[in-house]
Amino acid sequence: MADKEAGGFFKNLFAALFGSNDKDAEKKRKLRNIAKRLSKTHYNFYKTGTNEVLPQFAKFIYEIYKAVSPAQAIFANMQNQTAIRRSLIEYSFTENQQKILEQLTEESIIEKSKSLPLQQLEVFTNQALASFENDFTREKILSIELMYQNFLCLKDFCSYDFYFLLKKFDKTLSEKQFTTNPQFAKITGEYVV
Repeated sequence: MADKEAGGFFKNLFAALFGSNDKDAEKKRKLRNIAKRLSKTHYNFYKTGTNEVLPQFAKFIYEIYKAVSPAQAIFANMQNQTAIRRSLIEYSFTENQQKILEQLTEESIIEKSKSLPLQQLEVFTNQALASFENDFTREKILSIELMYQNFLCLKDFCSYDFYFLLKKFDKTLSEKQFTTNPQFAKITGEYVV
């Protein structure tokens, strides 16, 4: 029996020193490391010994909720993602592209058709389109895509249901009512997870 315990002790010692393949042990080690890092921060959001989330965390989330609440209404009413993408693309047009776009409107083309023969009008529009497309370099396309991805991240962040999380800290909290200061209580960490 003592031999078996000694083997378990050395097994645990070697696993702690050199790592192991046990996923549960690895998960517990990572959680302990996270708890240590949280306890060393000056925010004190989490009490590691009792696995409790403190009211300071709820106050922090509440301040974010107050700041993001107007944007939540805007994003909730936003229907067409394609229109957003188009707006971001139009925002990134150069001055040259804007001039070309004005020349390629239906009215402008009809006006030019009165003074130019059809073949010259076709050559003009093809050259204008080619010039318009040439301004879209690879870097510019990547920049527009990054801007759109950042916009989607902002939308996802603002659309998060902060109220649902805060309701766990204070049952009497009213949605989007910021006139009174809520009384947050500590809760177990499982509710936040």
